[in-house]
Amino acid sequence: MKNFTIQLIAACFALTAFAPVLKAEEDTVTMGSGYANDIYYNLETGVESTAARALWDLGFSTKVFSASILINDGTAGELYTWGGGDTSGWAMVDTVGMSAWGPLYNDPEDWEMGAFTRNDLGHPDYGWGVYNNFTHEVVGDSIYLLKRDDGSVYKIWIKRKTYNAGKPVWIFRTALLDGTNDQTVTIDCTPYTSKNFIYYSLSTGLVIDREPAAADWHLLFTKYMAMHPTGAPVVVTGALSNYDLGIAEVHGVSQLLYNDFKAQAYDSSRSVVGYDWKYFDLGTFSYTVDDSVVFFIKTGPEDVWKLYFETFAGSMTGQITLRKFKMSTAGLDDLLAQEQGIFTYPNPASGSTMVVTNLQPGQAANLRLVDLQGKVVRQHTIQGAAEAEETPLSLDGLVQGIYFLNLDLGTRVVTTKIIVR
Repeated sequence: MKNFTIQLIAACFALTAFAPVLKAEEDTVTMGSGYANDIYYNLETGVESTAARALWDLGFSTKVFSASILINDGTAGELYTWGGGDTSGWAMVDTVGMSAWGPLYNDPEDWEMGAFTRNDLGHPDYGWGVYNNFTHEVVGDSIYLLKRDDGSVYKIWIKRKTYNAGKPVWIFRTALLDGTNDQTVTIDCTPYTSKNFIYYSLSTGLVIDREPAAADWHLLFTKYMAMHPTGAPVVVTGALSNYDLGIAEVHGVSQLLYNDFKAQAYDSSRSVVGYDWKYFDLGTFSYTVDDSVVFFIKTGPEDVWKLYFETFAGSMTGQITLRKFKMSTAGLDDLLAQEQGIFTYPNPASGSTMVVTNLQPGQAANLRLVDLQGKVVRQHTIQGAAEAEETPLSLDGLVQGIYFLNLDLGTRVVTTKIIVR
């Protein structure tokens, strides 16, 4: 019994020691000096696109059943509901009493609650306008003032959200506070319905198409307005999630070892990742990343990613280092196989992948990549070392599809699946 107990403890220790090979593929996101750029990020493929943040003021939802209108609160923009009357008072708008109105910001938790909808009372009242049951339009009944970071103030009347062949059309009126540059703008969302929002610049009068298709990104690295624990609004730098993602945030765990994604409660709020995975250390006058925080991100019914951050460089470069690992679908095969001594990342992969094995020091094994017809297309002999071995495996020249990676230990063969793109 004593010998069995010692063996069991040794086996548990071996599995724990091998767990660090689950540390994920490293990637870097660079927002630029002063965090000037927004980075749309895809967990499968990395950076999807980069867009300058300062070029837009208003963002209009392209969804049929949405009344959401964003402001660029990441540039310290503030929206106010004009307290002097309804839309009939357009020519009389001023800022008298503005300090008492209270600024409106986008809801940090919900894309559907842009700053213009923060006064909503529930259907049919969406804050900036009221739904008409006969025409199915939302008709604007309020005037707003947008104070930009450069000090300029625009008055804005969202006149209506209507439709063209079933696609949203936004009609709104804008002018500077003194009445100059008065114009009525129409944005037909028909060309942009693959995206979540289409944007507009008040200063240039241009429609800004800056977002990738909604299906092509998961996280947006950006600056946005959040609520400080003290209750005060503050502009922060962090990551917002796309619609329809489930995210779990786990504190107080080992980033390398903790992988229990099945035990989590997932939240679809847009700022679960947010900004507080880092903090500014006044002692070193630099940012420190909390190395006990892990995020699990559910991108589909069977797809869950593990994500954690390693470095945050600050405003000089806006560079963020992260690690990611796919915990399910193709990655689930690896999770099962890693207990037996083999693991690959990235997977799916193109060009090359890294094969991690857990051999005993001096132990030799044959590594074979086999196609679906049973043909060996790659083969290596590897030797065990004092810690997990990482062997690069070239995938150049291989046809896209499913392959099987066999680790022949002599007494047994361990197999995992690789998807080649």
